[in-house]
Amino acid sequence: PDEMGHCDLVETREIAGGRCVVFQQNDEESIVSSVVLRSSTTNQLDDLERAIDDGVNTVKTYCKDARLLPGGGATEIALAGQIAAMGEKTPGLEQYAINKFAEALEVIPRTLAENAGKDPTEIISDLYA
Repeated sequence: PDEMGHCDLVETREIAGGRCVVFQQNDEESIVSSVVLRSSTTNQLDDLERAIDDGVNTVKTYCKDARLLPGGGATEIALAGQIAAMGEKTPGLEQYAINKFAEALEVIPRTLAENAGKDPTEIISDLYA
């Protein structure tokens, strides 16, 4: 009983077409989280547990190792934004070359968006926002 926690809200939500019971704690000072998984088969439950474990370990790795970069074109968009800002401050004809280089960095996220069947212009603007 001393180790039991509490939650502020228990409700049923529809997530991805299925009904789920969500236990939510709104205390911002809490450093511990629990994920309760249910499944109809043990194989599926094992897969869910592995997926949660992989996600948690990925976040822990990103937080510990500053050498890792986000994927999906986020790094390229961040660089393009900084280079374009530098290009705006650069006088003369060099600013055009700098801005074209920043624009060229958008090719990677644009290609990823096209390959995923998304609207590249919308994805690029979302990444800049």
